[in-house]
Amino acid sequence: MMAKHGTIQRGMENHVLAYVLRELQENFVKLLSERIL
Repeated sequence: MMAKHGTIQRGMENHVLAYVLRELQENFVKLLSERIL
């Protein structure tokens, strides 16, 4: 039970991390394009 819960929690953390990284990447691209233009 505890191990299963830990796996689910880790999966959620990975999901959140992927979401945050994608948001940062989009913002980074926006900043770059604004600086170039």
